Amino acid sequence: MTVHFYTERWIEPQLRYLRRFTPPDTQIWASLDGIELDQGFDHETTISASHPEKLEELARRVSAVAAPDDHLLFLDGDAFPVASLAPLFDVAEPLVAVRRRDPPIPVPHACFCLTTVGFWNDIGGDWNHGAYHWTASGREWTGQVTDVGANLMVQMQERGVEWRALDRMNTRELPTPGAFGIYGDEELGPVVYHHGAGFRSRPNPLADCWIPASVPVLGRAERSIRFRSRRLREGRHARNVLEMIDRDDDLVAYFVGLNK
Repeated sequence: MTVHFYTERWIEPQLRYLRRFTPPDTQIWASLDGIELDQGFDHETTISASHPEKLEELARRVSAVAAPDDHLLFLDGDAFPVASLAPLFDVAEPLVAVRRRDPPIPVPHACFCLTTVGFWNDIGGDWNHGAYHWTASGREWTGQVTDVGANLMVQMQERGVEWRALDRMNTRELPTPGAFGIYGDEELGPVVYHHGAGFRSRPNPLADCWIPASVPVLGRAERSIRFRSRRLREGRHARNVLEMIDRDDDLVAYFVGLNK
């Protein structure tokens, strides 16, 4: 399940990597905000809600048609697997997720989280911001909205559930904190790439479009021109990485120094 908004930039690469590294019978569900439907996902919809609420609504819809032992993958629009997900299906922990450390908040991150339909519903899975703030030393009650993943962390801790954390593995770091991350662990190796703020870091170039997206040829042409113009204004490092993704280069070899 994934969420995209106001640009199709990440749809093609995400689908390409998902089709390559997930089982053939995988069903990919997407919420598309400000984007025409019929983008190639198996199930597409538009959900008017916050990002966490969109993920949870997608999970509810999947749960209505899936078996409890079916796997459930939450994935940011600018993230995708870089290796087969099959080994993750056999890990002992019921939930595998990215653990970002920028800032150092050791909670599951929704950019990549793999679990099962049954486990997610049994714990009442919740991606909303919580009233807990997590630091390296533990949980702090703040009484105000804090981290995405904080509620989920509490739900698991209160049940004594251990989860499998995927940490940043980069040996090559580019000068954009928190971006361009390869996440995995020693046993599983590199698992997922997360571009980082792929939808939020810059003003949306499609917001000022004159021609509605519903106009098939001219609307698509204007959106394409505006998006390409933004790419010309992006930083050199971001452009290089995006070009690598478009060329289908080996991101693992580039960022971690491994050859698959």
